[in-house]
Amino acid sequence: MIEYSLIEERIGAFKRDLFELEEEEIIQKCFQHNMDPVCISNDTYFLLKSKISKHFGLHPTDVFMVGSGKLGFTIKPNEQFRQFGDSSDIDIAIVSEELFERFWKAVYLYKNEVKYWPKEERFKNYLLSGWIRPDLLPPAKRFSEAQEWWDFFRNLTASGEFGPYKISAGLYYSRFFFESYQKKCITLCKEIIYRESGFLEDVSNK
Repeated sequence: MIEYSLIEERIGAFKRDLFELEEEEIIQKCFQHNMDPVCISNDTYFLLKSKISKHFGLHPTDVFMVGSGKLGFTIKPNEQFRQFGDSSDIDIAIVSEELFERFWKAVYLYKNEVKYWPKEERFKNYLLSGWIRPDLLPPAKRFSEAQEWWDFFRNLTASGEFGPYKISAGLYYSRFFFESYQKKCITLCKEIIYRESGFLEDVSNK
């Protein structure tokens, strides 16, 4: 059951942190410190991390819950502070050079053979940021790696072990790229809070 009072408390604490902490410190507090998710228990989160890491041959520390399922609210651009709800997803970040390179190689071979897919340019833009978004991969019917990815997470969702929420994931090359994206999101949140508070400084130019 979602505790909306807890979410309100977390939003308030996060907004205070935006004034008091550096972006790197907020990332550590939110994603590396032992902050419980709001959508499932900590024991269930451990099970989820374990299943994902075993499936891909990774260590559980390479698997993070992010987004509103973890924080209670989103920090995604243009959706800042939207609260987790019954229709929200559980978003997972997987950080692995080996797995990233496996998908990158598969995409390279697909590109050489098939030449083009509709989401190719958007895929490349995220690839330059060290992030593979599975929804931008070549079509699953023609790209087995995408089909296997979607099948795994679809089955995780259907199991019901992790609540009624859809489970999805993104893949990062390294923690540098994962933290760079989170830092960008936090900086944009700072800009919103600074403007609401009457500050004129553009924190993105600090």
